[in-house]
Amino acid sequence: MAAKPSLPKLIFMKQFVPTSQFEWIAGLRSSFYLLMPLFILVLFFSPVKFFGPVTLFLVNSLFLGFYRYFEPLVMLNPEGLEPQEFLDRKNKFLIKMILVLNVPPLIINSFFNLDVAWFNICFLIGFTLLALCTIYMKYSDYKPNEEQPFHMDSLIVFAAVLIPFFLPISYFLNRSYKKKALLNLTNYA
Repeated sequence: MAAKPSLPKLIFMKQFVPTSQFEWIAGLRSSFYLLMPLFILVLFFSPVKFFGPVTLFLVNSLFLGFYRYFEPLVMLNPEGLEPQEFLDRKNKFLIKMILVLNVPPLIINSFFNLDVAWFNICFLIGFTLLALCTIYMKYSDYKPNEEQPFHMDSLIVFAAVLIPFFLPISYFLNRSYKKKALLNLTNYA
């Protein structure tokens, strides 16, 4: 009987992704073969005016897709953290990953295209707000073992990444969803 082909073990992930960030472990395993060509495109298009941020937008959107499913209740908060601390840990890891993967290509893009440096800064701020809002939206509606519902507000937060005028609205949506997430998580503490 022939061996069944499997995804790479991705042993190196243990060095960068803690087990508490299971969304990333599952997401990297399932998207590995799509992420590698996209990273190559990001590196290739980094010096090109708007193509660098566009390819980053695609990669970052894949990362945010890691958070679309609600985990089982046993996996929600195994360390028994307070809701605020739980959200802070999720946010810090996601923001760290977004910054590590976005800042170098955006610096390269800004170096070759000084006239869009302001856009690159707004792009990074917008995607940071989008990352935070993704986590807040997930836990504001958390119900064990279900798929996250679509939020119309997420379109505005997505738009803020490419249209800086929406950044203030994105900020206020973030605050609103954070309150809802903290309130909902107290039901599962």
